[in-house]
Amino acid sequence: MVDRIMVPVDGSELSERAIPLAELLARTNNAEICLVRAFEPLNIPPYEPSALISPETTDELRRQVREHARAALDRLKSQVEQHGVRVKAELLQLADGSPASTLLDYEQTSGVDIVAMATHGRTGLARFALGSVADRILREGSKPVLLIRPLTEQPKEMGVALLPLDGSEVGERAIKMAEALAGRPLRSVRLLQAIEKFQERSAAMDYLQSVADRLAAAGLETTVYVSVGEGPVEAIRTHVADADIVVMATHGRGGIDRMRHGSVAEAAARELQHPVLLVRATSAS
Repeated sequence: MVDRIMVPVDGSELSERAIPLAELLARTNNAEICLVRAFEPLNIPPYEPSALISPETTDELRRQVREHARAALDRLKSQVEQHGVRVKAELLQLADGSPASTLLDYEQTSGVDIVAMATHGRTGLARFALGSVADRILREGSKPVLLIRPLTEQPKEMGVALLPLDGSEVGERAIKMAEALAGRPLRSVRLLQAIEKFQERSAAMDYLQSVADRLAAAGLETTVYVSVGEGPVEAIRTHVADADIVVMATHGRGGIDRMRHGSVAEAAARELQHPVLLVRATSAS
């Protein structure tokens, strides 16, 4: 079940591009959106007698900066509420001067089920609207992360998912996520496995068909594709065109690692124009 969706924002329009798909997930799962902004106080050097700014002025400037951040967050909250979605807005005081650490603490202690955030154009995982903050959430967080391209047209729905698998236990989490989203909002899943040799095709088909039967029991329409001779990323590119979203598993709390499946997830998130939902292999059910 998806009950709470965390959407980190930083005051930029780019970070807000994650909100529409988060709203779609929230409506179809009767979930709550948590708009979260890690508030970074105005950094003004300590007062000195020779300084031009008095302590009173410094305090006033800091108050105004905080109020501006709070007002911007409240405006976003009001917009989401107008779309019929339950939402709360949290302005978080930095505990150790690090926005990333503050957001990670929230992700790990607030009971959220998914984090939705926008990537920063074609640089993919290298840069996000939240910069290194989002990168740390991917590397060090524990929850699934929905990545949305901010500069391309977003899908109006998330009814069709492409689910690339490699036959390993890592993919099990992605399968469970598809089951959890069955009818909320997923309607159908395209199962894909890339193999090197034609002789492997029969085993791959048997494996994908067993997954298809499992997902069909959850109420999902399924289609099975085995790609022979293409690399995993190339196969994803070939079959993603009519999908709304790609659901993939990564290797756990290390986020996008360099192992086989992790590198495929990294490349997919970096190169595809589609939203990508990355599910950690060791995340809680």
